[in-house]
Amino acid sequence: MFNWFYWKKKSRSIYIKTIFIILKGKMVVKISRNQIKKLENMVSTENRNLLLKYTKKDLINLTIDLINSVIYLNRKLDNIKHINNDKNKTEIINPYLYNNKQHWYFTATVKNKFSEAEFLLQTQHGPDIFVNCTSNDIMDNFNIGDKVITTKNYQIIAKLPESVDPLVKSMLTPCNINLKFSDLGGYDEIKNRLKKGLILPVLLKKTRPEIYKSLKKMKVPKGILFIGPPGCGKTEMAKIISKEINANFFHTSGAAFVRKYVGEGARLVDKLFDCAIKMAIKNDKISIIFIDEIHAICGEPTLNSNGDREVSRTSTQFLVRMDGFTESDNVVVIGATTRPELLDKELIRSGRFDEKLFFPLPNEEELKEIWKIRTRELPLDPNVNLAELASLSLNLSGADIKEVVRKTINNYAEREFKLEETNYKLLDKNIPNKLNIQMDDFLKVLLKPKSKPKKNEFYT
Repeated sequence: MFNWFYWKKKSRSIYIKTIFIILKGKMVVKISRNQIKKLENMVSTENRNLLLKYTKKDLINLTIDLINSVIYLNRKLDNIKHINNDKNKTEIINPYLYNNKQHWYFTATVKNKFSEAEFLLQTQHGPDIFVNCTSNDIMDNFNIGDKVITTKNYQIIAKLPESVDPLVKSMLTPCNINLKFSDLGGYDEIKNRLKKGLILPVLLKKTRPEIYKSLKKMKVPKGILFIGPPGCGKTEMAKIISKEINANFFHTSGAAFVRKYVGEGARLVDKLFDCAIKMAIKNDKISIIFIDEIHAICGEPTLNSNGDREVSRTSTQFLVRMDGFTESDNVVVIGATTRPELLDKELIRSGRFDEKLFFPLPNEEELKEIWKIRTRELPLDPNVNLAELASLSLNLSGADIKEVVRKTINNYAEREFKLEETNYKLLDKNIPNKLNIQMDDFLKVLLKPKSKPKKNEFYT
């Protein structure tokens, strides 16, 4: 059972009420009253026994620091601060470790590991610190890249749980990508090159590592560059690849790395690559970073303004990270661009983007295949001639055909289904017994002349 009592203190004209949690006479942590029930459910008997391995001095110091943090950050009391055990790891969950007048605690990152007790810590606002952990109270198995809590003398107290930057987390696409190579019409040569150059090495490395090691010339490419006009299936192809090899798929654009403050773009690049490497290790599968419009951050360097300098820093950091990870990191970068002439020559050299694939506008045979894919689930009339539609669609991309099909369906629905003018209900007498999209429905959209906007039309 938990024993608890209240404590009040005045700080900056704000009264704070804090609850102390005491386990067998030892102060462990404080928590707000509306969170006490959550803590009771989270801390099991096994966890309580593990907490008793901490010395009384460490527990008291930790509790005092958390109390002062609550006073200093009164408005952030809604976050739970407790000690939790995950298997054999002791962690401090989401603490607010800010400095105040009496107690100083910092966060640092394990940059290098020399032994089980010797680490090189990368501090936030200072030099790298060598730390020798001789205390038996340290129960965690620290690895490179872990974030830890340290005292003002840089003695490690505990390991922080793994956290992912919200921007990077938003780039991670869910695993429910329902796409196959058969869903993308045309580009047979590109598909074959990707199967031989990427999918085959990845599958051999994962399923038959002895064969992969014997084929010393075979390797998983670091980067693949997709070049082509808009709407030709570059993004869709990247999603299909991630589905085929069951990869962690990070989808972002070059513009996402252009940030407001100096250094934020380079920091986001680091976070993205670190997260991709950790996800590859954690899930035991390859990570794919897909960057659309990559020329936005990796264009030819210009220093005409402060904004150009910041983009140049981000581009430099991106090039450094592409050189920094090896094949063992199981990370592949796929870039897509519609403006290859803007790319930095340092980016497209061998060793960074080993494969460069061009996505042209589809030819007539590929257009026929695209029309077949886009209309395979539609109730078409037998007189619909896909070959004729393909011949009329020259100089159109796959995205253009998708838009033509969408407009055709909308026009057909508008003609066949009538709405009441008052309550917007379907009139049953106008609903046809059988849906039947005619050839003329496609031709009306496909052959409709495209009017050019008049001057200042968008501003009226």
